[in-house]
Amino acid sequence: SLSWVVNSAGIIDPTTIGTTTGASSLRYPYESQTCFASTRYWVFYPDGTNIVLRSSTDGTTWSSATNVITTHVNADGQNFGIACSGSTGMYAQTDTSGTFYARAWTFNSDGTISYSFTEVQVTTTNTAAGAQRAAFISGSNFWVMAGTKAVGNYFVELWQCSTTCGTASNWTNRQNYDTGQSTNDYNAAMFTVTSGIEVLMGIMSGGAQAIITLNNPSADGSGTWSSTTSSSNSYLFNKGSGAASGNSVYYCGVQATTTTLVKVTYGTPPTINEATTI
Repeated sequence: SLSWVVNSAGIIDPTTIGTTTGASSLRYPYESQTCFASTRYWVFYPDGTNIVLRSSTDGTTWSSATNVITTHVNADGQNFGIACSGSTGMYAQTDTSGTFYARAWTFNSDGTISYSFTEVQVTTTNTAAGAQRAAFISGSNFWVMAGTKAVGNYFVELWQCSTTCGTASNWTNRQNYDTGQSTNDYNAAMFTVTSGIEVLMGIMSGGAQAIITLNNPSADGSGTWSSTTSSSNSYLFNKGSGAASGNSVYYCGVQATTTTLVKVTYGTPPTINEATTI
């Protein structure tokens, strides 16, 4: 269990885990930079120079920082994402030249991680990568989302690998989605549901916009992708967060003054229910 220290005023006193000079160290929910694995809580963040990790068994006492990424680190810390599934973790990074970087590991109960493959460097399909990236794990499949741009429009690229993922040629671009937008970049969040995988995409700048969803019956993305469905309302995708249950994703969609519980159900095409406003 996890406990907190409550002072005499009934206020929870936070525990300082680490410090950073990066302006966007834990900025976006979809980057999943915290997780629980192998009896420990894990936090990944940029300290201003490197991407580091710290871990804790109780949420109060934390380990010293261990470097995870020491090269091609964005100064404000927002160019990486983390994924955790059981005792497995991975990171994804992008740069602005059309490249993503990825590496996976096993979480150990002593607070260390054991790498599964060396960092891989993959050239994206489109020539200029944006600042958006995220990592996902679905079964034995590693996924990287890279926001890219070509022929004037922004794209969402979904890359997958399951075997010998330290080799660039083993990564496959399973989806190269043209957002049709020339001025606003997109990001995506992937969820494993009963019938396959479900992907939610949304705008990252320029205000709120509809959430776009599509799905695939195969955990490795080799099946036929569904057509897309869009939400009726507009949401700030960089503010919301979601979780899968059964064959649906429940997403807290943030608007200017309200938060709506959005239920996205797997199907051909997917269906979206936006009935509950919080």
